Amino acid sequence: MRLLKKAKSSDYKSLDFLQDDDTVNGMSDLFQAKQSCVAVLVPYPVDKAYDYIVPEGMSLQPGDYVAVPLGGREVQGVVWGEAAGDVKPEKLKPILAHYDMPPMPEVARKFIDWVSHYTMAERGSVLKMSLSAPKALEADKRVPKTPVPPPCSNPDYSRAGPNLSPDQRAVADVLMAHKSSKPALLDGVTGAGKTETYFEAVAEALKEDKQVLILLPEIALSNAFLDRFESRFGCHPALWHSHLTPAQRKRTWRGVARGETKVIVGARSALFLPYADLGLIIVDEEHDPAYKQEDGVMYHARDMAVVRAHLGGIPIVLVSATPALETMHNAWNGKYEHLHLPDRFGGARLPDIHLIDLKSDKPDRQHFIAPTLARAVSETIERDEQALLFLNRRGYAPLTLCRACGHRMGCPRCTSWLVEHKKSGTLQCHHCGYGQKIPKACPECAAEESMAPCGPGVERIFEETKALFPEARVMILASDTAESPEELKEMLAQIRDHKVDIVIGTQIIAKGHHFPGLTCVGVIDADLGLAGGGFACC
Repeated sequence: MRLLKKAKSSDYKSLDFLQDDDTVNGMSDLFQAKQSCVAVLVPYPVDKAYDYIVPEGMSLQPGDYVAVPLGGREVQGVVWGEAAGDVKPEKLKPILAHYDMPPMPEVARKFIDWVSHYTMAERGSVLKMSLSAPKALEADKRVPKTPVPPPCSNPDYSRAGPNLSPDQRAVADVLMAHKSSKPALLDGVTGAGKTETYFEAVAEALKEDKQVLILLPEIALSNAFLDRFESRFGCHPALWHSHLTPAQRKRTWRGVARGETKVIVGARSALFLPYADLGLIIVDEEHDPAYKQEDGVMYHARDMAVVRAHLGGIPIVLVSATPALETMHNAWNGKYEHLHLPDRFGGARLPDIHLIDLKSDKPDRQHFIAPTLARAVSETIERDEQALLFLNRRGYAPLTLCRACGHRMGCPRCTSWLVEHKKSGTLQCHHCGYGQKIPKACPECAAEESMAPCGPGVERIFEETKALFPEARVMILASDTAESPEELKEMLAQIRDHKVDIVIGTQIIAKGHHFPGLTCVGVIDADLGLAGGGFACC
């Protein structure tokens, strides 16, 4: 009887005299006749939407955001449809609140169902990604005197972009007229002007008052991208990534759900925002492995973006200078429309590439920069230009072993080798996050001072570079040296302003940046990328 009282319905106050279960069961038909029920999906690892009572005076439809009791908590959820009716009505709990937000569109709910089925994840876990803005549904306690508009609420699509080449113009015209959900692959060499080309399709979607989602694989890409977007459309796009504050996430989420935010640039999780009227999806650098989500709900954002576009009947453009093999296979088989930009914009030529055979051009023992590369870097600095040494390995050394017995330091929680980080004096697993101090003695044979780092990481290349060029200004740019967007932005600005002579970077430096003074790039252990297990590396 306590649950009936919680419903706070005047129709049921007359039933308060009921005391025993038999009487309650006898009144179940009356209960069901007077009280409607709906199924509500909650953002927890459950696959079933639970039945709840709709209190009198509350009108709900599928997609509405509601607050419901779950256990001893009040949680947010989404009305998913009609009640299953498999629970006795007297055991159901009432919905506590209906949030004043537009309902989640049907296509978004179908997408959540599809992703759940395809990835074999609970529907509630997928829904959680869509409700990933803390307290986004709750009204602001304090309303500012001058309301702040949501980000990118009024982009100027009429602004003229740069003059496109004939090849770019032809591709842009195809993208602007592309209205179906058949994916288009925009395949062009680095520097071909792919971004400015697909900006034409973005402008066309904005002209039709549609929302646009531009997926980028990593937050590092957005710093250079934002200025280009603002130059073209007169405003910054809304950002969506893990480094946003709760207030920023709330503001962006609400703007997307209400259709006020028109352009969203984000990492893979941006795909699950509840777009009010999505009209175009761009997946930039579609080949990038950062689109793979490998914990929680495991999915590939590029593939799920194709599904989202298909369910919504909207165009999608996959963009890359080096398309993934599965993407090329779909293009060759006619599933994707293949658009190609073979030349760099403005007649710019591709860089000269020189291979260095380390068997004949050997560095000194325990060194990794070949003499030929060292001379090229030296000549670059003498010309007051910048050089980049690229190695996609964080830390000091990828492996630590014992000189006495050959024991290799491995992760006790997974099968990976522990990476030495000399600066912090630790061994870290870059897969599961395990870490420990560098041991002074071998844990296998107890030999003292026998642990030796093997192979180079960016810290070791930094050490070698400072020894070769003591007067040069050297910077390491990796995910563990630029831990926040602000730090990364500052470091990139130092490179652009020529406050750095030599940059030693991981893949974070090789993604969409423009450094006018950078004229020499050396790739350390260039065949390292060919040793991966994925077929894309073969």
